Amino acid sequence: MGKSLELFIAESVLTKEQAEGSLRHLFYTTSLNEAAEGAWYVVETIAEKPDAKKELYEKLDGILDKEAIIASNTSYLNIFELMPRGLLLGLVQRMDFNGLDIVANGLKNKAYVAAPAPGEDNAIFCHTEKGELGVKSGRVFYDYSGQAYEDVLHHRDEQLIRSVRLSDEFMKDPLQTK
Repeated sequence: MGKSLELFIAESVLTKEQAEGSLRHLFYTTSLNEAAEGAWYVVETIAEKPDAKKELYEKLDGILDKEAIIASNTSYLNIFELMPRGLLLGLVQRMDFNGLDIVANGLKNKAYVAAPAPGEDNAIFCHTEKGELGVKSGRVFYDYSGQAYEDVLHHRDEQLIRSVRLSDEFMKDPLQTK
């Protein structure tokens, strides 16, 4: 949390005072109603089980305002069947950040809907057996060797912030009529 807040300060997303103040707004609970009530943005990170995700989305639908945004960081489920959204990372880079071991486990689970794998059908399992798991091991489809894990994630987060800013600018005048 601290590293993320430092990045937000560095990228002028938050002031130092706002970052410090944000920590005072955190609370912990095991109650979905208590956690979601009044929320405008929810990130779902539960187990990779379609039925569980659908059940959670249905519960959230009954708690959240209609304008609230529900996001998911699903590793390998076909989220478009559960909840449509846009992707900021491509398929193989998403695999790199999730970890190929997690993707391989997802492929073994019959509840998962497999997306087309890059290259050969067994490429994911070959890389997994070699210990090439993505960002956490330093390489799979992209080479992260020589970079600290935290630095790679920090750079990704910087790019995501910039993407959000660019999309905000685009949405203000998508046809550049002004």
